[in-house]
Amino acid sequence: MKVALFVTCVADQLFPRVGVATVRLLRRLGCEVEFPEAQACCGQPAFNGGYVAEARSAARALLDAFEDAEYVVSPSGSCVGMTHHYYPELFAGDPALAERARRFVQKSHELSQFVVDVLRVTDVGAEFPHKVTYHASCHAARLLGAREQPLALLRAVRGLEDRLDVLLQLAFHLGKHVGAQTLDDGQQVVEVVGDAARQLADRLHLLCLPQLVLEPPALGHVAQHEQV
Repeated sequence: MKVALFVTCVADQLFPRVGVATVRLLRRLGCEVEFPEAQACCGQPAFNGGYVAEARSAARALLDAFEDAEYVVSPSGSCVGMTHHYYPELFAGDPALAERARRFVQKSHELSQFVVDVLRVTDVGAEFPHKVTYHASCHAARLLGAREQPLALLRAVRGLEDRLDVLLQLAFHLGKHVGAQTLDDGQQVVEVVGDAARQLADRLHLLCLPQLVLEPPALGHVAQHEQV
């Protein structure tokens, strides 16, 4: 199976080890991984800032870069969520580009969803003998519905002393509601996360990018722990 890596700006510029770990994991699972060098930003920063023309230009360049890919896989739920939910809006006035966006959506996947739902793998042979807590990605959960897939992969990790049960409901709550509530509700959610973070801050390993975390434990992406 041929897979094109959509590395995203964040992984490329700030967390390159996440990109390397993603490639390593996919190869171990039997995928042939390629990296289209023409890829750039998905356009989300411009789109969120109201620069629709600039976002459309970036989105079209991304479609060009992955035009011939069989599967597109990314370690970022936020960037995949942008392409799945907002590309149809960006290209609503251009039937040809709208069709290309539709095809991109069909073949593109967030990493955990690709591994669990497409490759049908939950146990990747990982070993990580440490205490961890999973902090759900809001965009992956809300925009893509990636709630159970990351947890399924983590539960199969050998030696992992997990606290998944402690923050499971909180993670689901965040995944469903952050960004869609009133200011007061948002403040209540942040307060809960802060309390949970303080209680579990002793040697926690958060398996995602930092979001709403008030203490500085070790951070990493789930792909980085496929083999230790």
